[in-house]
Amino acid sequence: MKVLIVLSVVIAAAMATYGGGGYNGGGGYNRGRIQVYQNFFLPPQEKDILHNYHLQCQQESQCGMEYIRSPHQYEDYEPLGEYMFCICQKYGFMYPNGRFNYNMLSRKLGLVCVDEDPEIYIRGCAVPSHNPYSTAIGLMNCLDNYGFHYLDQCVY
Repeated sequence: MKVLIVLSVVIAAAMATYGGGGYNGGGGYNRGRIQVYQNFFLPPQEKDILHNYHLQCQQESQCGMEYIRSPHQYEDYEPLGEYMFCICQKYGFMYPNGRFNYNMLSRKLGLVCVDEDPEIYIRGCAVPSHNPYSTAIGLMNCLDNYGFHYLDQCVY
């Protein structure tokens, strides 16, 4: 009987922590604690700009496409960090000193996040790390987790 009570408490706590998920209004849905944006569509002009930055940054960093296409698996690979930092600088997400450009993050996310406040995502993803490369990788991976697939849009 005690086991059943303890099990019930654990299940109730887990449900309270992670929520029920499902549609939560706006352009995204709530998957436990993470709000996922469903309608990511980069305007064609922005896509072309990002593609040009991709080509420049890939050449500068010498990062192979296998790493760029699977950045979550290679977070410690230095050329990937160089590539991500280059993309983040050129696109305006970060300054050359490794700090975030919050105004540009808000503006660029606002282009695609028209039905929600982009600050939700910025607060979750703009987290400084121990160096600019790690910070850039963390930002881009986090945005990707939230449904903002910038790398998928620039690699075509």
